[in-house]
Formats: sequence, structure tokens, C-alpha cells
Amino acid sequence: MKLWVSSSAFLLGWLLTCLLLRALRAMPEVPQVTEKLEWLSSAGANFDTLFVGSSRVRRHLSPEIFDKVMREQGFPTKSFNLGIDGMTFPELGYVVEQSLRNAKSPLRYVVIDLNPLRRRMMKGNDLRSMREIHWHDLTRTRQAWEAVVADFRANKESAKTTAQLLAIHAVLLVRHYSSTGRGAGVLPFHLPGSREFQNAGELQNRGFHPVDAPMNAGDRGGYVAELDQMLSAEAHPETNDPVLDEVLGRVTQAIRRAGATPVFVSSPVISRYRTPQPAARLLHRPALISFEDPRRHAELFLVENRYDRQHLNLQGANLLTQKLAKEVAALIESGTAK
Repeated sequence: MKLWVSSSAFLLGWLLTCLLLRALRAMPEVPQVTEKLEWLSSAGANFDTLFVGSSRVRRHLSPEIFDKVMREQGFPTKSFNLGIDGMTFPELGYVVEQSLRNAKSPLRYVVIDLNPLRRRMMKGNDLRSMREIHWHDLTRTRQAWEAVVADFRANKESAKTTAQLLAIHAVLLVRHYSSTGRGAGVLPFHLPGSREFQNAGELQNRGFHPVDAPMNAGDRGGYVAELDQMLSAEAHPETNDPVLDEVLGRVTQAIRRAGATPVFVSSPVISRYRTPQPAARLLHRPALISFEDPRRHAELFLVENRYDRQHLNLQGANLLTQKLAKEVAALIESGTAK
């Protein structure tokens, strides 16, 4: 009887603590993510345009250059780079929704990095990683589960691996709703080591964090060979992911409900396959700008404009940002992006 009472009291206390932390809306300490969202919350009234995505946003898109070109095109903007290393869907969709809540004034445009939907934890993370826990709400966990099951049905994963992945996402879901990592968020100071976002200059650059370096000499031969394969291929086949289609539809609707226009962007990467595209059947299909074709955008694939096979260096990033701004301005002028 005493054991039952003690256990019940502990469980009740734990639940009340979790509810209190969530009621206080304390954000968990997530490397890169927390600081950028908090900064957006404090200075969000200054921005009407967001870039959201992976390192291909963080290191590729300069708000300063984008705003300059947009102003020259007759469509002035004030943008902020919310790029986070390794951020793909479903996490990306969660951060988009968080950023819509954190913005202090109505957004006009949300530019989103198109990338696949991740089924596994990022390399180096475990079940205690706040980077994995913070986005595992019920919606995003369901999306991950559906993707894992779809892979099993398509014979891409074994029953054993499928069960393991489903269990991993279930544990992360429980840890998300148990308010793991939120305690530090209610303190008037940050615990030692809790902040891993060390580059103050990144926020001064409105979230832009380029790599100002050439491609390693040892990597150039392999890069050129892969680029030649892309150029010689007769087709650049699309990949199909029905679960990602549903995710992109939800993100599009969330942005439109907030009064903003979504613009999806495919980055200039070396790959045998095209990045998954928003399905044509999506209601109110969002605007899409693609820089994946090395024939149309040859300058973005030049060795001197890159630091690896997936990323541009500062020189390439400046070129991409200028091209993106002109494309967005053209969409606005045509009425595609209002």
C-alpha cells in the first residue's frame, strides 16, 4: 500500500511538473535552434521574410544580399536566416511552425529548403539528444512512423529495423511531452555548457554563417567526376515520398494561415536523383524554385564556388542569394508569389 501511494505521488508530482514547464512555455535548450528562435522572438518585428532549412540555408543565403537585390527589383524585404545544420523534415516542419509563432510581426514570405524526410536519428545523436527530442510532438512523430511503415511496405526495411525505428520515435515522443530539457528554460540564466551556439557573428549576420574557403584539393577530382556523371545522364529522376507530400502540404497550409507565402527551394547539390518536389496534386501547390540543374545554373557548380559536394562557399553563396532574390521577385511580379 505504501509503495502504491509513494509511486502515485511521484507520478502525480512528475506530471504536474511537466505541465507547469509547458505552461511556462519554456523552450528546451537545443543547439542552434533555441538561440535562433529566441532571437527571432525578441527581434522578430524587424523581419518579414524567413529562410528556413538545413546547412544549405544557413551557409548559402545572405539576408543582406537578398534584401539588397529585392529592393533593387522593387520589392523591399527584411529577411532572417533560420538555417540549422542537418535540419530536414519532420524537424523542419516543426521549426517552421515554431518560427511562425515567434515572429513579432506578420511575415510575408517563408523560403524553405526542400530536402527528404528523415527516418533515423542524426549521426552522433542518441535518445537523450535534445536535438531529437524537441521536435517529437505527436504530429511529427506520426509523420516519422508513417514514413518508417511506408519503407517496410515497400521492402526498403526489414521487420526488425522497422520495429526498432518505431520504438525509437515512441521513446522520443514520451520524452518530448515529459518536458525533458525545459527546466533550464525557466531559469533567469543559462547553465554552464547549455549554450552550444557560440558564434555571435552569426546573429549579427542575421543567421547567415558561410564558409569562406575553397574546396579541398583532394576532393576536387571526385567532385568533378560526379558532376560529369550528372551532366552526362539523360535524365535526373525524381524521387517519390507520399509521406513527405503530406508534410509539405501541412507546412504550406500553416504558412498560408499565418498570412505569408511559402516558397520552396531546391539547392544546387550533387546527386543522382532530384530532391523530392511538392506533389502536383497538393491543393494550392506552393511556388518552387530549383537550382539543381547544372546545365541551367552552371556557375553554382563550378569548383571555385564550392567547398564540398553539397555546399557552396561564400563566393557561391553570394551568387545563389542573388539568383534566388531575382527568382522570388519574378514570382511576385507574375502573381505566383503574392
